[in-house]
Formats: sequence, structure tokens, C-alpha cells
Amino acid sequence: MAKLSFVIVSALFAVGWAVAQSPSYVRTGSIGKADTSNVTRTWHQYRYLPMNEWEGKRVVFLPQPLELRKFGYLQFKGGSGEFGASTYDEAAGKTGRIVSVANSEYPQVTIRMDESGKEYVGTIYRGVLEDIAFLDEIDLARKEIHWNDPVGEVHGSVNVR
Repeated sequence: MAKLSFVIVSALFAVGWAVAQSPSYVRTGSIGKADTSNVTRTWHQYRYLPMNEWEGKRVVFLPQPLELRKFGYLQFKGGSGEFGASTYDEAAGKTGRIVSVANSEYPQVTIRMDESGKEYVGTIYRGVLEDIAFLDEIDLARKEIHWNDPVGEVHGSVNVR
């Protein structure tokens, strides 16, 4: 039994050593804090946007599936829905501007709506603020897929009931 254990441990050590020598599996900085010195912050023309640069950006509240509309936008408070959430009718498809970003354990983003002037405060959980999109990114995406193609061909569609 001891001899079998020694063989298994030796084999695992050899495999581990071989993997550690392979540059395709283990890189400098792969354990611990990530090395971001040579990581590009852009994808096509879309650039990673840190929260401290969100202020002043225009946003739109995205449509939701029919089954979820009754819940409204739960991450946003300041509306007339349950628990103070903004309702679907109050926000869906409407635009606003981010007027402040408060960085804390759960950062908060305040959006002032263009049409009504109401302010909704969205809380970011797990690094995500759901249900909104930056208008400049939507405009850029439309430009990239030739949204207003003079030939009139359909290049993309969104299924909204």
C-alpha cells in the first residue's frame, strides 16, 4: 500500500511539474493579483468604463420579458412600485442621465429621467447594474451593423413583446 501511494504521489508530482513548465498553462502573475499591465481595455471601439467615469452619461432603461414586467426595475428605488422600485411603465424605454455615482460597498448610481425629471437610485450588486444601457454604446453598435442601411436590409432585430 505504501509503495502504491509513493507511485501515485510521484506521478502527480511529475504531472504537476510538467504543467508548471508549460508556458501555455501557467503564466507569471496567474496566481494572486492579476497582471493587467498588458491587457487592452477596449473591445472593438467599446472601452471598459470605470464607475467614476459614468457621471453625465445618458442611459436607457431596457425592455424586459413579459413575465418579468410586473416586478419593474427592482435595483432602482424612487419609483411608485412595490418597495419603492421603479415600475416598468415608469421607466421602460425611457432615457435619463447619470447625475451621481456614490462609491461604497454597494455603489449607488442616481439617474435623472429626461421626460419626467424623476430620480431613480440604482444599487450595484456583484459589480452589475442591470436593466440599463449607455446610449452612446447603442449608437456605436447601430453604426457598426449599419442600422440605417440605405439598401433597407435587416441586419439585426430585437424580440420585444
